[in-house]
Order: sequence, then C-alpha cells, then structure tokens
Amino acid sequence: MPENQQSDNSENTGLEHRIAHIRALKRGDNAAFSDLIRETQRKLYPVVWRIVRSQEEAADVIQEAYVKLYEHRERLDVNQPVFPYLKRIAVNLALNRVRKLAPENSSSSLLDEMRSGEVASHAVEYDELVRRVHAAVLELPEEQRRVLELRLQEKLSYQQIAETLGIKPGTVMSRLSRAREKMMHSLELENFSTKETIA
Repeated sequence: MPENQQSDNSENTGLEHRIAHIRALKRGDNAAFSDLIRETQRKLYPVVWRIVRSQEEAADVIQEAYVKLYEHRERLDVNQPVFPYLKRIAVNLALNRVRKLAPENSSSSLLDEMRSGEVASHAVEYDELVRRVHAAVLELPEEQRRVLELRLQEKLSYQQIAETLGIKPGTVMSRLSRAREKMMHSLELENFSTKETIA
C-alpha cells in the first residue's frame, strides 16, 4: 500500500474515533467521560492555575468544569475537538472564581486583561453546581462533609472554616484534599454518573 494512502487511512481512522467518542459523550456514556478526564486533566491544570494561582482553587475549578461539560454535553459538536470547549468552560469558571475571591477595592486590570484574551467571561451559576453535588457530598465522612459544605455552601475561607470548627487551617486543607480524592475515586468508579459528580 502506498505511503500516502496509509497516512490517509490513519487520519480517517483517527477522525472516526474522535467522532465516535464525541457521540458517546453526547449520549452521556460513562466510560467516555472517564476517558476524557484521564486524557485532559494534565493539560487543563496549567491553564487554570495561571488564572487562580492556587492548587486548591485550580482543583475546584477543574472539577466544576467537568460537571459543567457533562450538564451541557448536548452542545458538543462531533466535528470539533472537545478540549477547546472544555478549556473555555474552565477559563470562564476560573475568571469567575477570581472575581469572587478578589477584594472589592482591588485593581481589575488583571481580570480585564484576561477577559480581552482568549475567552470572554460570563456569569456562572455556582448554586446549580452545589445542588448537583449534594448527593455525593452526603456520602463523605462527617468531618470531611462538614468542611466541604462550609467551603462550597457558606463560601468560607480556610481560616474561617478552621475557626468555626475549632481546628487548624492545615487540617481544613487536609480534609478538603481527602474529600476531593474520595469524590474523584467515586467519579472514576461510577464513570461520571449524574448522581455522583465532583464538588
């Protein structure tokens, strides 16, 4: 078989695989979403971190982005790769998170610069995410669930959570980290079910 024909066949096979994968995502196929997470997490992290400048916040944003993608999976275009769409969701969420965390009197020049860049930000309904993950949160151990609820629902800082519960900020971060790990493990086991999504 001529070399150029082999190359064409390889490209066609790759395109067919991508289209089949996107169609599976649109159907809500659990295995397809697990594959997507494994393939894109490492690429997504530096993009989000450059905006939020925090490991904890970046982890939150990335997890929210996968939930949003799942909720709006019907918008996926079989003729377009998924990662740029996922990246746009994550950047919007990251910009929104920075706005919420920034002091009211702080300069907005950084946000303005990012908004004029690759993605224009838009409002994100965070409460919707909280409702979606409530069932998964309830499955966590009490001490982890309480910390996560204070972080997500009450919007408390690590220091405020520590003061509320009478524990150290480091303990707060540790419990949040373990909660995320357990929920990510649950995500992989359940293959991104609609009832168990990451907070």
